[in-house]
Amino acid sequence: MRCPRLKTIAILVFCAYLISIMIAFYLLHNMHTTQDSNFNIRPDQVIRHMKSHRRPEQLRIGHPLFDNCMQNQDYEELLLRPYHTINSVYVYSAFFDNRTGIPHVRMISMINGRNMKQNLNLSCNFAYGSNKDQFFSEPLIFYEMCENHHFTHGGWILSCKIPMNELETIPCNFVIKNIDISHGNHLYTIIPLLKTSSFRREKGKEDNGKFGLCIPPLYGDIQPTQFLKFISLTNALGIDHLIFYVYNISSNLNSILEYLEDRSTITIIPWILPVESNHVWYYGQSVAINDCLYRGMFYFKYLAFSDLDEYIVSHNSGYSLRKLIEQKKSTDSRIAAFRFRTAFFIRNPEAKGNTTFDVLEHNYRTEGTSKIRSKLIVEPYKIFEVGIHHVSRAWPDSENYTSYEIDHEDAIVHHYRTCTSTLDLACTSFITDSTIRDWHNFNFITRYNSRMKELKSVFNITGDT
Repeated sequence: MRCPRLKTIAILVFCAYLISIMIAFYLLHNMHTTQDSNFNIRPDQVIRHMKSHRRPEQLRIGHPLFDNCMQNQDYEELLLRPYHTINSVYVYSAFFDNRTGIPHVRMISMINGRNMKQNLNLSCNFAYGSNKDQFFSEPLIFYEMCENHHFTHGGWILSCKIPMNELETIPCNFVIKNIDISHGNHLYTIIPLLKTSSFRREKGKEDNGKFGLCIPPLYGDIQPTQFLKFISLTNALGIDHLIFYVYNISSNLNSILEYLEDRSTITIIPWILPVESNHVWYYGQSVAINDCLYRGMFYFKYLAFSDLDEYIVSHNSGYSLRKLIEQKKSTDSRIAAFRFRTAFFIRNPEAKGNTTFDVLEHNYRTEGTSKIRSKLIVEPYKIFEVGIHHVSRAWPDSENYTSYEIDHEDAIVHHYRTCTSTLDLACTSFITDSTIRDWHNFNFITRYNSRMKELKSVFNITGDT
């Protein structure tokens, strides 16, 4: 009777021994954690990003690199990470910002807002000296984005001063450290630094006048033809380049996006959430569009923001969208952003069924327009934080910069979806609006057919819808 009992005791002792080893290994690992260990990135994303940011500068819109950092292998490897982690802070990107004359780093981040206390001891650290083994330390400043909607995680812009008087050049990267080591932990993460238009202006270079569009995280069953129509019509309306944040789409569409990116038609930013999607508002939409704001700041004079079913369309026959904005801006230099009211477009009951270019048949819209659902075109150099439907904070002259509301007779947002009433728009009265068919039909169809022909020669795309 005693032998089985001894055997059981021995097994229990051995199991306890194994558990103690596992706990010790876990504690040791976390005590010496130095780099981001809380993310997964697919090999195909790594390869695509390596191709992307090694291209000529005009094609690297997603990664505005400093010239002196391009051959730095460590810098390139850091850029491959979708975000950089320390404590409950996830930094997606960091930018050199000298718009006030005092250089700062601006970090587009996602943070667990309910656990902020542990982040208050973080600091930015900039290496100097011949061996880069000494550091200047600057405290982090926390700024919460305005559209987090009380979710566990939300968007934040973190800032810290760059001690340029002490540094020989703008650094390629910097270090965020947890300066509270009372628990024996020594946590840090290295973050690559990207440039904004403040760097362009310091070098005496003019804005290139380009017009970009930011599209928040893509997800769900998006048909390749639907996507191609969006690109074709958007270009026809005057947008030069589109930046897509890709969260969860089919492998077929992802291949098409990569193909178009390789031909500099679009830019792709893989969008990976560090938390479950139900812990953050709408797949981190606010974080994504502000990431796009700062990434696009160096390359674009104007940036628009919209979804795949929205188009900002000029309704003034004498003005293209670009010309309309330039004309309004010439009357008031304080304008930092343009707001466009929204109308819902649905299928005309008398349409004959053109499924290939269904956007041309959806020319039946709400008679009224919504200010609540406005979309923006901004001068990114003048914006600190952009919201979904408004400018959250202009910069650096926030007291004098203004948002200009475009008259609905000059331009509106065409929103192609089932109408949903808002506080300022009822889905009760509709009118016919054939602006796109009358003014942009030929340009749109020509672009679409040309790209579709090219894609059909490469991919197995069949059908017209």
